[in-house]
Amino acid sequence: MFEGKKIIVGRDKMDTVSGITHKLDAFECFLKEYPEWRNKVVLVQISQPGQIRDAKLEAKISERVTQINSIYGSLEFVPVHFHRTYIENDKYLALLNIADLGLIMSVRSGMNTVSLEYIACQNEKHSPLILSEFTGTAGSMCGAIQTNPWNMYSVASSINKALLMSEVEKEQRHKQMYAYVYSHNSELWASSFINSIRKNFAQYDISNTKELDRLMISSRYRTSSKRLLLLDYDGTLTPITNIPSMALLDEETVHTLASLCKDERNTVWVISGRDIEFLDKHMGHIKGLGMSGEHGGFIRNPHGEWISLVERLDLSWMPKIKSIFEFYTERTKGSFIEEKKAAITWHYRNADPEYGTFQCNQCMDYLEGVIASNMPVEVVVGKKCLEVRPSVVNKGEIVSRILNSNPSDSPYDFVFVAGDDRTDEDMFKAINDFVAEQNQIPSFPNLLPNNTSGTLKPCMSSASLSQSLFQPDAADQNYFTVLVGPPNKKTSAAWSVRSSKELTDFFATLT
Repeated sequence: MFEGKKIIVGRDKMDTVSGITHKLDAFECFLKEYPEWRNKVVLVQISQPGQIRDAKLEAKISERVTQINSIYGSLEFVPVHFHRTYIENDKYLALLNIADLGLIMSVRSGMNTVSLEYIACQNEKHSPLILSEFTGTAGSMCGAIQTNPWNMYSVASSINKALLMSEVEKEQRHKQMYAYVYSHNSELWASSFINSIRKNFAQYDISNTKELDRLMISSRYRTSSKRLLLLDYDGTLTPITNIPSMALLDEETVHTLASLCKDERNTVWVISGRDIEFLDKHMGHIKGLGMSGEHGGFIRNPHGEWISLVERLDLSWMPKIKSIFEFYTERTKGSFIEEKKAAITWHYRNADPEYGTFQCNQCMDYLEGVIASNMPVEVVVGKKCLEVRPSVVNKGEIVSRILNSNPSDSPYDFVFVAGDDRTDEDMFKAINDFVAEQNQIPSFPNLLPNNTSGTLKPCMSSASLSQSLFQPDAADQNYFTVLVGPPNKKTSAAWSVRSSKELTDFFATLT
């Protein structure tokens, strides 16, 4: 039937993403652009029914097949052989075996098994394969001729190239693809999948921050004599709200903070990104409470006055950043700008979630790549917000300032730090760095006991010793960093609670 003809084979489901119409368009373009192949090449297309029958698509494909056959066919020759029924497996494999070219034009697909079956059947003939770059196997089939199914002229050119390919090149391309198909069989995929499950399961406990051990920490708190509590505001002491001005402390939390501050053994700080007017209005009446605003730009010691740490900084960049935020605010419904004394924040909590995140990423890329790189500022992504602030100002600097201002002869024996977002990671890092500095490991000669026997006993390695010193459940651990949020969130904190309510309820049990 096909004696003396080049056979192009394709097998696809009858659906819009299989690219059957694209394949027919490209084949017609091939016959038009390369007339020397007319009456010499046939396309055998097998199309099995999809999950949902599409009558319009079937009619469109039938019409295109009829058009091509009427223009380029004759009574003796039919260029397109279209089969809309299932074909027996042995006949299908035999067809793949005698084919001169495999043609797969999916516009979107996952693991395309037809391409693998074609390569497996071509171990003797080594016929080439044209593969859509949008198939899931495109990244693995380096020996295939990959093309864009939407560009029918490119596909037509690839068909011509494949049919004229030398035997040497065919064999070289096939070897690459066959090696992949032969080694990546179902057994390997199953084994790889199971191993991935086991690996992820084994790492589950490692990747999740430990839940706050309330009994142990409560016990440490009650037996300590000098305590330091460093707390974020939004998302930590109060839940995040769509309107920032509505995120207020409830009466119970205010009472708890006041009770903690009354204890002479406690030094309590709220370290927030809020401006000082907001902090004064809602927490200024709590006696003995230390506060820091605008992520460390301003500080008020317990029983003290506000001190600006940014008054000598160059803030000439603020109008430029504001104009950029105004650009995105005009184009993102529900977003708004919050101006502070030394920082500017763009909020998109009330915007469409997906579009707001998209706009945030666009704005951040622009700021980091074009503007912020030439300015003394840092771009920080918070919860549904994007903030630009002086690069020398962050919560970690304030934490370090508080810790280092404490007399060395009267150290804190209980330090508790809690926060919920990216800006609070600076606090956690400052605590971890401070602990590492306080627990400097002496050189190993000083650790080795006097040995008179002439032999050295096994000694703990530096890495193991360091790890044992900084484990959150170590016997001498007095520093507690706590993430408020899901335990699988990436963080430097050692402990976690799921919500601000859980945290404030825990504080209430300490008073």
